[in-house]
Amino acid sequence: MHAKVATGKRLFTGATRRWMTVLGIMSLVCAVPLWAEPDATAPPEETALSQLFEGVSPAVVSVVARRLPRQGTSLGQESRGSGFFIDREGHLLTNAHFLNNATQIAVIPDNGQELPARVAGLDLTLNVALLKVASPPETVPVPPLGDSGLVRVGQRAIVVSNPLGLSRTMGLGIISGISPLMRTRTPFDPEMVFETDIAMKSPQHTGSPVFDRQGEVIGINNVIIDETRNLSFLLPINLVKEVLPELTARGWVFRPSLGVRGQIIEGKLVELFKLPLVPGFLVEQVEQYSPAAFAGVQEGTLEVAVEGRKFLLGGDIITAIDGQPILTGADFARATALLKGEGGLTMTVFRKGEELTLGVRMAARPE
Repeated sequence: MHAKVATGKRLFTGATRRWMTVLGIMSLVCAVPLWAEPDATAPPEETALSQLFEGVSPAVVSVVARRLPRQGTSLGQESRGSGFFIDREGHLLTNAHFLNNATQIAVIPDNGQELPARVAGLDLTLNVALLKVASPPETVPVPPLGDSGLVRVGQRAIVVSNPLGLSRTMGLGIISGISPLMRTRTPFDPEMVFETDIAMKSPQHTGSPVFDRQGEVIGINNVIIDETRNLSFLLPINLVKEVLPELTARGWVFRPSLGVRGQIIEGKLVELFKLPLVPGFLVEQVEQYSPAAFAGVQEGTLEVAVEGRKFLLGGDIITAIDGQPILTGADFARATALLKGEGGLTMTVFRKGEELTLGVRMAARPE
């Protein structure tokens, strides 16, 4: 009798161990112990990050861009990125570069089901694409778009990605710097991007939203440079909010451009040249078929160097745009930033000792 009891005890212990092993394996697969409750002893920041992730991550999706097979092959190509919903009508933001030449675009939300999507707007200058899903998930959260003008170096940056359509991931770091965007609208008005120490080297992380501690989107993971190790670049969300109405309304952004390149001539330089010059924007190059070219603006022909700076003299000097004096780079940036639509403007130029007024018909800068 005692032997039977001992045998039964051994069998019961073995079964218990097997169940514990199964539960342990399942807990590793699920990444959370099956019997665990929220950790009341966790530091406040850790708890806040977990809550933030739970709240915003369902809005983050994987974006798949598919292409037809190349000649001589049977397999199509695809590229992936991340994106996030910005409204409950099915609009979402992502990067533009990995959508190039795509014949089919699919969005994979929280439930893993592929949803067909189309490009509703494209801005190659900022590398932003606005996508539209016909039947978005009904319960998808919409994270608020924050104010990136308040972002400061040293503050927390939290990225949430959905790189492969399998699960969402979180990265934590800081805003480590603010740098000029490599492609700008004017020479004197560089767009600024945020640097972060969050490692987002995989191309599938592009288009991911970056949040502040309040769960508001402050930027979009935008540029990956192979030469930089643990450094990524974020497009400030304020730049995106600037163009979002145009992307929604017509699918592209009208960026008027005079089509001139040059630099500011200031009073001291005018004296050094000993030529009939005036302060203003010295036109060194005029782009072919640009508004400036059609208006008859003349470019420089004589290359000189003064105090280590190179100038191309002989062209017009823009002294005013629509009556606003152009004396500094900031003046030129403000005047050109205010250009809207396909209307006209008047430009005052100094040419060979004379002041002329030219009428300019604006046009969009080609992408």
